[in-house]
Amino acid sequence: MFHLEEHSFNLSIPLRLESGKNIFTLFSQEILQLCPAISGSECTILLIKPDETLYFVGKIRLALLHGSVSLMGTAIKSSSTFLHVFAPKTHSLPSLVGNVPDTSTGESMAAFPGRILEHLELTHSVVAMTKDTSGLDFLSRLSPTFEGLFDVDWENGETFLPGFYPVSMPVGTKNTRSNPLNSSNRRRKIPSPLNCRRVGPRRCKLLMTWILLPPRIKMI
Repeated sequence: MFHLEEHSFNLSIPLRLESGKNIFTLFSQEILQLCPAISGSECTILLIKPDETLYFVGKIRLALLHGSVSLMGTAIKSSSTFLHVFAPKTHSLPSLVGNVPDTSTGESMAAFPGRILEHLELTHSVVAMTKDTSGLDFLSRLSPTFEGLFDVDWENGETFLPGFYPVSMPVGTKNTRSNPLNSSNRRRKIPSPLNCRRVGPRRCKLLMTWILLPPRIKMI
């Protein structure tokens, strides 16, 4: 389904999403044509060029329909099978990087709707994304450690897909009020001594560090 592949270390270009230009929400008939495996679900199409990089928080399923991309250094092959991608705000952000497309694999460019073809170039790779159905959110019922892993304050951002929150490069600002991730962290309760004993001292320290020093990430 995917394999490791060596890539040269080039400077990547942060991808800024623009609705109707490089990211599209599919209609029901378009989903049946391009992604029949997820018919009945929402689906978003992303166009990405070589060396463009997209970082995001959340949990989604994605499939490469055309071209070539790498996810955290792993090259993904063209397939109609959707892969689960989990990007909690407590971990390093996954990077989705466009590569030089292999036009011999994947969907034919003619198969895409006209509104997408208007912006689709030969260098573009096409990624389909849909919402996650793994039930990972229910882990918080087992332990408070998992509570709010994917919660993001998204009041000022455009929603392209539930559970998908694109971000720009991390910024080193001291103004934590501008951090959209702070509001959800402020609502989190600091673990009680009983909870710390349950999860262990080492994990408790990591959890406390995460609460008191949330990552500084600027949303697109």
